[in-house]
Amino acid sequence: MNLELLQVPEPAPPPDPFSDEHFVGYYHLSFLVENLQDTLQQLLNYLGTLQMPLPPRSQTIGDHQYLVAFLRDPDNLPIELLQISSTQ
Repeated sequence: MNLELLQVPEPAPPPDPFSDEHFVGYYHLSFLVENLQDTLQQLLNYLGTLQMPLPPRSQTIGDHQYLVAFLRDPDNLPIELLQISSTQ
């Protein structure tokens, strides 16, 4: 599987889906990771800084408990990282 990320040379400012509860369209990518804290540390080591509008916290989705964090990419779009904590 490949994931291709593109950057438009002169983009219009992206919408802010976090503050618009009626936002329609692309919201965010989500990645399942084995260890959220390790992943965040590796990203911090590589990038030097992280924009994190939602720091790690527990969240129940269906019958699973997750550790969830949101980052912002260079274009200010959200990226979600999820770690499965438990199954209820």
